[in-house]
Amino acid sequence: MRPAVVEPAVVEPALVEPADAEGLADFDASLHPQDPWAYYAWFREHRPVGWSEVHRCFFVHGHAPADTVFRSSHFTVEHPFRRSRQALGPTLLDTDGPDHTRLRPFVNADLTGTAVRTLIERVVRPTAAELATRMSALGAGDFVENFAMELPLRVAVALTGLDPADRYWLADRLRPLIDCLDRTTAPLGPAADARDALEAHTAEVLRKGLGRGGLLGRCAQADGLDLSEAEIVRTATLLLSAGTETTVCSLANAVVCLLTVDGVQEDLREGRVSVTDFVREVLRWQPPMHFTLRYARQDTELGGVAIPAGAAVQLNLASANRDETVFADADRFVAGRSERSELTFGRGRHSCPGNRLAAAEIEYAVDELLARTTSLSSPDGTVPPVVGVTFRRPRSLPVLLRSTR
Repeated sequence: MRPAVVEPAVVEPALVEPADAEGLADFDASLHPQDPWAYYAWFREHRPVGWSEVHRCFFVHGHAPADTVFRSSHFTVEHPFRRSRQALGPTLLDTDGPDHTRLRPFVNADLTGTAVRTLIERVVRPTAAELATRMSALGAGDFVENFAMELPLRVAVALTGLDPADRYWLADRLRPLIDCLDRTTAPLGPAADARDALEAHTAEVLRKGLGRGGLLGRCAQADGLDLSEAEIVRTATLLLSAGTETTVCSLANAVVCLLTVDGVQEDLREGRVSVTDFVREVLRWQPPMHFTLRYARQDTELGGVAIPAGAAVQLNLASANRDETVFADADRFVAGRSERSELTFGRGRHSCPGNRLAAAEIEYAVDELLARTTSLSSPDGTVPPVVGVTFRRPRSLPVLLRSTR
C-alpha cells in the first residue's frame, strides 16, 4: 500500500517515560519535550528507518540513512503542501532543479567569501562584544532575552539590508512564521498575514532603492539579475526567518552547555579547548533543529526499507548526531572530538548556506562572554530544560555573570 502524500506532523509528544520507549509501535516525535535522547536511541537501534502510521510518513533516525537521503537524487525538498512553502512560498529551502540552481548562487553571494567575512567583522563581532559587555555589567539576566534574541536579529537585518531601526517590528512579524515552521499545529492564518506584511515592507525597500547594503542593496545595484522581484523578496524573508530562530537556539544551547558540562568553562578559559571545537560539539550534541523533511521522487529503498514514490521522509538530525556507529561515546559532550560527520547543517545540495555565519555568531558570543567574566552560573543552581518540537532551546535562561572588572 502506498502511503498518502501529506505534510507529516511533528507534534508535541505525550509524556512517555524513557523505559516505556521499548515496545512502542510508533514514533511520536520525541520521548519527552525535555529529554528525547533515550527515545531516539531506541529507534536508532530497533528501527533506524520506519513508517509512522500516526504521522503518515517515514522517520529516519540513523546517521547512514539520513546521510543517504541528503545526498541522493531519489529524494527532493519539493512538495506543494510542504509547511515551509505554505508559510513562505517557494524559496531556496524547498526548491530543486533549475530554480534551485538560480537561487543558490544568489544567496551564497552574501554568505560566502569576502561578503560574509565583512559581515562578521562589521556586525557579528562588535554586536557580540556590546551584548556581552552589557550583560556582564548587569551581573545577571536572561541570556535568551538579552543576548540570544538580539544578536541574530541584528545580523539577519544587516544580511538582508533592511533598516536596523525596524528590527523589533520585523521580529514581531517573524514570530508567527517561525511558530508555523516549528509546529504543524500552529495556524497558517497569522503566518500568512505576517508574511504579507514582511513582503510588502521588503518590496517597498527594494523598489525605492533603500537597501542598506546586504541582499537588497546588492539587488538595487545589479543589472540583468535573473530573479523576479517576488523571488528576491521571498529570499529576504527566508533569510530573516532562517537566520534568526536556529541561531537563537544555538546560542542558548551553547550557554546551557557552559552551565552544565563539567569543566568546560575552565577548559575554555585555560585554552585546553578552543571555542571553535566547543561550538562544533554544541551543534552536534544539542542541535537547534531536530527534524527536516524530504520526499521520495521514485520508488526506492533506504536501510532495507521500501520507500514508495511520493512518501514523506522526516530526517531526525539530532538522533543522527548521536549515532554510536559514527561518534564514539556519542551521548557524551566531547569538545575537540575527531569525528566530523554531524548533520546539523545538512549535507549535499541543500546544506545550510549560512552555516559559516551561524558558527561565527556562536563563537564570538562565547568568546566575548568568557573574556568579560570569570564565571557563568545559574542563579539558583538549576538550568531550564531544552524544549521544543522542531526548534529546541530553553525558553528562558537566567545567568549570573561574575565580571572580570
